[in-house]
Amino acid sequence: MESKDSLRANVLRSLKTYHQVAPMELYCYCLTAAGQVTFVLLQTWFTGRIINDLVHIVSSKTGMTHKIVFDLGVLIGSSIAEQLCWALLTYYERRAYHKWSRRNYFAFLGKTSQLTLGQFENKELRQELNVLWQEGYAWKPINFAQEMLYLFHSGLRMAVTFVILVSLLPLLIPILLLASVPSLLVEKRAADIKWGLWSGHGDDSQTFWALSLLLYNRDNVMEITPQGSRDYLLTKADRMITRFFSSQVRVLRGFLRQILASRLFEGVVVGGINIWLVSRVITTKGAFSIGQYSIYAGIVQQFQNSTGTMYKSVVNLLDLNHFMTIYYHFLDSESPLKQPDKPVRLSHKDPLSIEFKDVTFRYPGAAKPIFTKLNLQIKPGDHLAIVGENGAGKSTLIKLLLRFYDVDEGQVLINGHDIREVDLPSLYYHFGALFQTFNHYPLSLEENVVIGRTDRRAQEGMVTRALHLAGLGGLEDKLEYGAETILDPSFQKGTELSGGQWQKVALARAFYRDADVLILDEPTSAVDAKAEYEIFKKIKETQSDKTTIIVSHRFSTVRQADRIIVLDKGELQEDGTHRQLLKRDGLYKEMFEKQAAGYR
Repeated sequence: MESKDSLRANVLRSLKTYHQVAPMELYCYCLTAAGQVTFVLLQTWFTGRIINDLVHIVSSKTGMTHKIVFDLGVLIGSSIAEQLCWALLTYYERRAYHKWSRRNYFAFLGKTSQLTLGQFENKELRQELNVLWQEGYAWKPINFAQEMLYLFHSGLRMAVTFVILVSLLPLLIPILLLASVPSLLVEKRAADIKWGLWSGHGDDSQTFWALSLLLYNRDNVMEITPQGSRDYLLTKADRMITRFFSSQVRVLRGFLRQILASRLFEGVVVGGINIWLVSRVITTKGAFSIGQYSIYAGIVQQFQNSTGTMYKSVVNLLDLNHFMTIYYHFLDSESPLKQPDKPVRLSHKDPLSIEFKDVTFRYPGAAKPIFTKLNLQIKPGDHLAIVGENGAGKSTLIKLLLRFYDVDEGQVLINGHDIREVDLPSLYYHFGALFQTFNHYPLSLEENVVIGRTDRRAQEGMVTRALHLAGLGGLEDKLEYGAETILDPSFQKGTELSGGQWQKVALARAFYRDADVLILDEPTSAVDAKAEYEIFKKIKETQSDKTTIIVSHRFSTVRQADRIIVLDKGELQEDGTHRQLLKRDGLYKEMFEKQAAGYR
């Protein structure tokens, strides 16, 4: 159960955000709510007056008087005004909802896009992320904010009726308050239990959502269909969700008697108050009029409705508070990569020199380090290839160079500066990186290329050049809508590309970036060896004045590099040209000959 401090902090923060996102809607909602309460009380009061007017007219057999005409006018006007208030409340609520939705999308997706690889691999943070995604990060914060306004609305109505009852029938206040307490306690306990249902099943919820995404994704279905695993996966997903819904039903069944008993208790108390009011009308013989009964009974009903609505809002806030605590904790989570107070900003004009100096690094939670006292220098203009068995640390080297992680010991130096002291945007300006797993943007062909350097105005000639370097020269002419064709078949102007074409588009993106340092980490696994050879031949010809770092298993590509380093068990084993390494009769030669044998 969350503490009162947590609820208070979440309410204040959400209220502040509401004021920032939709200030006009917030003020207008509160003012309109006050108007609605006023008009409801006017209706209650003037209904009682009209009843007395009617009793007087009937008993005295007189005609309509100015008094009843005035009372009817106020009653009708108040009724119309109340309906208008409800329409305005809905309008302001919907306006705020849209503004909050936009803000939540921006805040949540902005945060997820800034997470480091280490944060994505943090189990606790990952579970928070899954909860937020599954439970509705876009709309639950809005619901929490709206419940605060509902609470204000019902609280205002209760406060006004409370003041009236204190002046008219003060003894009824504690009776009415106590009558609603059992319902509050029952619903609060039920809310706490319902929230914990998913977490109580451990990994069941994670399994359900993971399987549901698999069954939704086109590429996954391509494997699922021929292997005949669809029914198995559906059954397993159904088993996971059935446990959840069965738990929900058990909770509802367990609390049904308590809820019915608490509601019955409230009804009996209010019924007893009405009987007492009716008895006063009868026994006082006119001193307590029928109109007064109507007013008092109406105010009692208003008070009970407002307390019930207010308690419901409190319960909903307490329920949503669990989610909001996770939501704000996620938004406030700090990156493990600490940023310097006065970062070193690299010049866009100066080429980069790179040095790994006595670097030791292990992944969070790993038993053994990937690197121990690694030393490596990469000079401006180097054409470097990195080879090694799986797990040797090839991709890890790239991740440290891009500061996806910080080293445990030693330094990664950029132009003599510790990378931890360097301004990251100015660092990334110098890098163009393409990995084996790359993004398929649902954008046009041109946008898929120019997104590689969004800080530069798109130029048609540069897009064409980048596509040509990647081996996609003339692709625009083959597409129905040219460079404006969206690379997603689900769009009206969309099309489908092959895996090899997609890799070349991603490669064109890296070429368009035109960075000082081009990093290619197994980027051409979906193209044949001949196409890869031609691509890297063009890279060497066109990037001769720039640094190129290539990770590849194909030695037909690797041998073109001016310098090749061999990693083995986290250590730099060999360093030299293709010919030099073959003469050393070491690991490189062994790997090369094994691959060459496969082509004989």
